[in-house]
Amino acid sequence: MDCNRVQEMVARGECVGPAERAHAAVCAACSAVVESWGQLDALLQDDPAVTVPQGFADRVMAAIADQPGTVAPLRWFERRWVQLGLVQVGALVSLFNLFRFVLRVLVPSLSLGGSP
Repeated sequence: MDCNRVQEMVARGECVGPAERAHAAVCAACSAVVESWGQLDALLQDDPAVTVPQGFADRVMAAIADQPGTVAPLRWFERRWVQLGLVQVGALVSLFNLFRFVLRVLVPSLSLGGSP
């Protein structure tokens, strides 16, 4: 049984079948997810008067926008100039091989190891 599948089913609130329930009974990670989602469902059902404060989403989005962007530095092969350089080298090698092939076909005496 796939743990991700079981945990996603629980998180989405889908009906969990007997195979998934049996897996969650023996898998520590899945049983923890089932337990935590069960507790969350119980909390939400106990107090149906819970409402989201006015402007909550705007404040959260503003707080996210205010945080400094932590973008991971590019690895050497992800840099644009490196990629363009590698494409150019590949194109040159391809053209050289094409030229060499055509030359071998047209002039067999130039081919390596061939006889005239």
